[in-house]
Amino acid sequence: MAIILPNQFQKIKETVLTAKKFIWAHGKEYVGPINPTAIVTLTNQDMKSHTSLVLAERVPDKFTEMYDGENPLGVMFAKLDDNFELIHWNATSRELSHLMCSHCPGGNIDGLGTDFSWGWNPYSILYRA
Repeated sequence: MAIILPNQFQKIKETVLTAKKFIWAHGKEYVGPINPTAIVTLTNQDMKSHTSLVLAERVPDKFTEMYDGENPLGVMFAKLDDNFELIHWNATSRELSHLMCSHCPGGNIDGLGTDFSWGWNPYSILYRA
């Protein structure tokens, strides 16, 4: 059965908005803004791709616990599986863990293309709300 991305995005967005807690990959709680905006594919330095939900854009560095010195705003991500479901969602505790962040120009997914266009971390937008 084909996955209809607008419908799947809405489903996972609704799930995320019911979360009681958001947790970084290192285990500390994330307390910044949550406003899902897109589904993207990112490729890491090892050229391994993964699909992610964009949890929030333009997140101030005070919430991201990291700052790259140039871009004070970041994009928050949660990994999705091959069926566009949240990999690290715990339905019992209503917690989403293993969050990731990328700082980039403008702190939005359009800035990802600017920041990573030099090759080691390309991305593509699969769906944007």
